[in-house]
Amino acid sequence: GPGAGDSVEVMLARTDTAESRTLKPGDAVLGARLESASGETAVFFLDGQRVAVRTGETLAQARPAEEVHSARAPHPDS
Repeated sequence: GPGAGDSVEVMLARTDTAESRTLKPGDAVLGARLESASGETAVFFLDGQRVAVRTGETLAQARPAEEVHSARAPHPDS
């Protein structure tokens, strides 16, 4: 299966041209840099925060990545 070191391709829909782009980690588009992708969700670094975009969505529909990965609490109780 694909390993963590493999490049990840993300199809990102563009509202201005109605086309999809294939991005790899480190690629930037519309001011957002692709950080990682898993399954149907891609994580971008935008305006100083991580945001998650599902496949087929646009960056305008991005949500804070912390909301998507709520299972992994950033502040665990000690």
